[in-house]
Order: sequence, then structure tokens, then C-alpha cells
Amino acid sequence: PAPARLALDLVPSAVRRNLPPPVVVAALRAGGWAALVLVAGGAVLTTVSLVTNAGAVEGAFPYLARDWSGRFAVLALCLALFPNAMVWGASYGLGTGFTVGAGSLVGPVETTAYPVLPHFPLFAALPETGRGDLVLWGLVGVVPAVAGLALGRAVAVAASPE
Repeated sequence: PAPARLALDLVPSAVRRNLPPPVVVAALRAGGWAALVLVAGGAVLTTVSLVTNAGAVEGAFPYLARDWSGRFAVLALCLALFPNAMVWGASYGLGTGFTVGAGSLVGPVETTAYPVLPHFPLFAALPETGRGDLVLWGLVGVVPAVAGLALGRAVAVAASPE
């Protein structure tokens, strides 16, 4: 596995000296799977937010561009920024949330007031200020639970005899 060997070369030599390479490779692989699941969960949360706020998202386009070519350019910009939104969604899914300005917090437990933001489709999907409800907390709690299961499975596969 070339990617695992490449990642192993990035581990500090003090760690490599004290841990056998298979252990380090298994830990890196398990951490990679957990990170992948968290980011995928962030993508799902972001997409759900964009779909549930579709009216506001669609309404943001005319503020930025009047003609269709300009709107396609804004859409292309949104697609280019979607990986950032996936990380925001992963932070939201972990429960820590993220900020969109000084003194603001956007999280599943509570969303504090944030500054006036530009009319941009990705910003239109942000939740309203106030406390989250119990159903939202349960749904968001699925993301870290699935990431933990992926991490545990990767460790179990590495530990099982071949």
C-alpha cells in the first residue's frame, strides 16, 4: 500500500522508533477513515441545509448576478467553495460548530447572532439564531457516532489475524 507507506514517512522518527510500522499504518488508516466519514457527514448536513433552505438559496442568486451566465458563475463559485462548506458541516455535526464572524457561533445546540452577511447562496443555508431542538441534536449526533464506528471497524480489521 503506497499511500500508507507515504503517510508512514511523514510520521516523526521518534514515534516510528517506539511503534512498529504496522501499528502506525493501522492508526493512520483508521484516522483517515474517521476523517473521511466526518467530512462525508458534513457534506450530507450541508446538502440537507441547502435543500431545506432552497428558497433562500435561490433568492441569493439575483443579488449577485442578473443574467444567466453570471448566475452560472456564482454556481461554479459555490461548487468550488463546497469543500469548505463540507468542513463547516463536519464541525457542525461534531457539535462544536463554527463561526461566521466575531462573537458568533453556529452550532446544533445554539446559534448566536452573526453579522450581516452578503447575499451568497451558501450563507443563505445557515440556521436561524436560537436554540436547536432535541430532534436536531439527535440527527446531528449520528455523524460522530458513524465516524467512531468507522474508526473502530478499521482498528478491528487491523487487529484481526489474517
